[in-house]
Amino acid sequence: MTTFIVDNPRFEIVEYIKKLRKAGATQELAEVQAQELEHVINDVLKHTEHKTKEFIDNKELATKLDIKETKLEIKELEVKIALVESRLIRWVVGVGVSAPVTLCGAIFAMLKFMPH
Repeated sequence: MTTFIVDNPRFEIVEYIKKLRKAGATQELAEVQAQELEHVINDVLKHTEHKTKEFIDNKELATKLDIKETKLEIKELEVKIALVESRLIRWVVGVGVSAPVTLCGAIFAMLKFMPH
């Protein structure tokens, strides 16, 4: 017979048969039940192992290299954002200076053509 470890407690088939015999089961009945229980345990363990392996295979786990690459990408994005910010500030300042100058030029031009 086989010994199984299920979550830590041991399940021993021979001990199971002895308990069944002590409880009044025949040797034949105790052996059949032990064999069937052994099949059930094997099926559960195979199913659990398969599901666990499938879960691990399908899970997208990040490695240390993945994390380093992601950090590098974040740094590159931060540099690009800083560049866009500086361009935006230059544009705002340029518009802020050129708009009043253009407006003043237009007012002076209108005043020049107006009759006094």
